[in-house]
Amino acid sequence: MNFRQSILAPALAMAALGFLPAAHANLTGSVSAVTASPTCGQPSGNTFDAITDVYVRNGPTVGGGNPLPSGNYYIQVTAPSGGTVLSATAPMVISGANINGAACVQLTGLVGAITPTPNNGGEYVIAVSMDNTFPSNATRSTNFKVRTTTPVTPTASVAVYKFYDANVDGYAETTESLIAGWKVQVDDLQPVLTDGQSPTSIVYTGLDLASHLVAEYEPVGNSVLNPYAWVATNAYDAAASSFVFNGPSGGGSGVLNRISVDPTATVPDRVVLFGNVCIGPAVGGRTLGYWSNKNGQADMALLGGTKQLPQLNALTALSGLNLVNPDGSFAGNFNGDYKTFRNWLLNGNAVNMAYMLSVQLSALKLSVLTGKLSEGTMVYAPGSDLPGLANPAGFISIGALINFAVSQLSSTQITTAGIPARVQQEMLKNAIDNINNNRASVAQPDGSHCPALAF
Repeated sequence: MNFRQSILAPALAMAALGFLPAAHANLTGSVSAVTASPTCGQPSGNTFDAITDVYVRNGPTVGGGNPLPSGNYYIQVTAPSGGTVLSATAPMVISGANINGAACVQLTGLVGAITPTPNNGGEYVIAVSMDNTFPSNATRSTNFKVRTTTPVTPTASVAVYKFYDANVDGYAETTESLIAGWKVQVDDLQPVLTDGQSPTSIVYTGLDLASHLVAEYEPVGNSVLNPYAWVATNAYDAAASSFVFNGPSGGGSGVLNRISVDPTATVPDRVVLFGNVCIGPAVGGRTLGYWSNKNGQADMALLGGTKQLPQLNALTALSGLNLVNPDGSFAGNFNGDYKTFRNWLLNGNAVNMAYMLSVQLSALKLSVLTGKLSEGTMVYAPGSDLPGLANPAGFISIGALINFAVSQLSSTQITTAGIPARVQQEMLKNAIDNINNNRASVAQPDGSHCPALAF
């Protein structure tokens, strides 16, 4: 072997293995960016949704052209200019139509993580060469694009409704009307007036996925000390998985009620409903004096009886109330005799509170029996007026009040000073006395008597 042959022998050996850079000038053939196996086809516009969707195939997908010849290659990803390398350089083996033994191979599976391209159009270049320095005359390349998206920051919304809670149960029914013109607000954003429509246009949008305070304001001049007043019954988030009764919370600074809502990524859109009702004097109550005079006597006779006992039916109805005499004995039906009932009524006193409760209870029941009051009328009794009796919105029906008084008289017939049950019976007596004298505040059928909605 001469000197020239001795120098060229190693190079020829390396060329035979496919790793000699200079030996592969003018590399022919092509590779393509394609979709996943088994299709291995080119997407529309050669554009992919994500970099991980890109696979490499030996040869073109459409039109003429040849694949790269079999051999050992290197592959990398660059920006379109070619000067910015976006991935590691990795080896791969082409054998006929296959790359690493597959019809197409995931690009990130070959080169690993790929840095996002600086190209505004989301364009990348796959470069393939038998030379790991990727000389231009010995490199084949193909371009592809990945759709660029602007990250969307999730936001929340809060729609606000006001409804007239006629049955004061705290929740909106289809039969209850929406209220327009009521001032509401979310956080410290611009307050607005409700539109009384469903669906409503009162929707605060673009809110953060965080806790938000929603408030309803109190109309100017509104006060429960006035004959008629607006009160809150509830505030709840109808988009929550379960309705939570928040009740009236107040809030001061002109706020009548408020609620905190917590939008999430899964439930970003919240719907807040504020319940309100107008309260005013009860109408139809009749006092002890009325039922002991001729007018009351005549009304009782309308319920029927006998010639000798014209008020018998009314008095028999009272016998189911567990009414008691001053000594705690049960009064029964007063033997059907109106005069006996009248004397019992007029002699009522609070030495034995059970007796005074009985007297007021009989007057209330007679107003119901003669149609002057309804057992379904809801009496406003929040806080300490009737602890434990009112519903969460602060109301109790006349019927429930009667039933509770009957229960109290059934269990305790003597409640003189010092007996614990006297306190409860006195509160009941006072509540019933207020209804009989039309001093109690009850839920009105509509808001026509309440202050105008001025804020």
